[in-house]
Amino acid sequence: MEYINVAIGCVVHNNEILLNKRIEKDILNIHEMWELPGGKVENDELLEQTVVREIYEETGCKVSVENSLPFHFNILRIINNKKVNIVLNCFICSLIESPNNFKNIDDKIGELKWFKFEEIEFLQIMAGSREFIYWILKNYCSIDLNLLNNSEIAYIVFENIDYHRNHYKQYHIVIQFLPNEYHDKLYCLSLQFGRIGKKTYTNNEYYKDEFSLHDYLTKILNRRISHGYYVVKHENFPLKDWLLEHQDHIKPSQIIQKQIEFIK
Repeated sequence: MEYINVAIGCVVHNNEILLNKRIEKDILNIHEMWELPGGKVENDELLEQTVVREIYEETGCKVSVENSLPFHFNILRIINNKKVNIVLNCFICSLIESPNNFKNIDDKIGELKWFKFEEIEFLQIMAGSREFIYWILKNYCSIDLNLLNNSEIAYIVFENIDYHRNHYKQYHIVIQFLPNEYHDKLYCLSLQFGRIGKKTYTNNEYYKDEFSLHDYLTKILNRRISHGYYVVKHENFPLKDWLLEHQDHIKPSQIIQKQIEFIK
């Protein structure tokens, strides 16, 4: 397996963090998500040299490296039909000089923006950058994370209606980012299912990384479709490519429609 070393930087300035919006139209799961600036190590560069160079090339900001994080983050990708392990190394950087206006010189960057700590929505940030930012806010900036929006929820709702048996079933899948409560397992996958008006069941699963979560989640989604369910609602759902592939199985709630017709 090929390994690619990447250095990214968390530029902290005036209680704000600089992020860029990733443009990857061929990879919907990360398209238009926010990430820390940085890039691949070139030639014989040191990681610290890479992050300073990449931040300047991507944002025009001149920075200095203050510290490195005590852990790295691995991302497994398929590139040209080959498995590639991308190793993310993160550095805390201080701002030396910033341009008056950001000028995008990279077609994979849609927008550059300073985010106040309390504005950060973790589920809108790419894996790796998200975990690094959380650690920095907690350990470097000494922020009370209970005041932050660090428990964002994504969800998807399925329905299955059997008119012959008069059964109306729903299946809720809720994803929650809970680093405060589960330090070794950052994600909670909550499954809520049962017949409308009857007893419902709840099952919680916890995952330490986004990739094992997505793998298990994909199996659940495909199983719901094979059992005759269809999607009636979703928000912030991370598997955008799955939604695109199953557009024929997305439609308005028939239970709600039935209630509206009954009221009329």
